[in-house]
Amino acid sequence: MTQRLDVDHDNARYLAQQLAEVPGIEVDTEDVHINMVWFALPDGVDVPRLMRAFEAAGIRANGAYGGKMRLVTHWQIDREAIDRTVAVIRIVVVG
Repeated sequence: MTQRLDVDHDNARYLAQQLAEVPGIEVDTEDVHINMVWFALPDGVDVPRLMRAFEAAGIRANGAYGGKMRLVTHWQIDREAIDRTVAVIRIVVVG
C-alpha cells in the first residue's frame, strides 16, 4: 500500500477541509501531513450518539478522547466515504 500513500494523504487533507466547514469543529488543516486527521468536537456533543450514527452508517471509528477525535484515510476510504462521514458528523454536531 505504500505506492498509494499520496492518495491517502490527499484524502486526509480533503477530510480536514470538509471537517473545517462544519460549524463548531476545530481542525488545523495546515497540520495534516499524513493520512490521519485530528479534530476537536464542540463542547456538549453527544459522543455516544455520534458513535451510534457512525455505526448505523457503516463507519468505523474510535470515540473521542479528551474532546478530540482522529480519523484515518486508507485504501478503503474514498471521497464518497469521506463525504458520508462528514455528513454524519454534521448531522450530530449541527443538527
